[in-house]
Amino acid sequence: MAASALAGNEEEDSGPQRPPRPSLLNSYRHTWRSRHNHFLRRSDVRVKEERRPTVNELAAEARVVQKLDGWKVYHVTSQMEDVVEIEHQLSLKLSGLPRKLERALGASGNKEQV
Repeated sequence: MAASALAGNEEEDSGPQRPPRPSLLNSYRHTWRSRHNHFLRRSDVRVKEERRPTVNELAAEARVVQKLDGWKVYHVTSQMEDVVEIEHQLSLKLSGLPRKLERALGASGNKEQV
């Protein structure tokens, strides 16, 4: 009786049959290697710290000499600007020195002792 019931259902679904859809899921095998590299939580991933370049890596860069020379020129220029500023301040102080000496000697009344 079960066979005749199945045959009856087939007759009811007598519409056009579609071929089965091809699927990659049935043939795909999920290996443990890919599971090992898959992270489930954000805390599972560690950020790789950026390492500092070595002296040899810095020396191998293009135009390193120009960069170094540019730094030297900047350093010497800033030192020279500081020297010029100090010289200007000293010249202002020394230009007022004779007047201060005249006042000091004039207050004492002995100009001839100098």
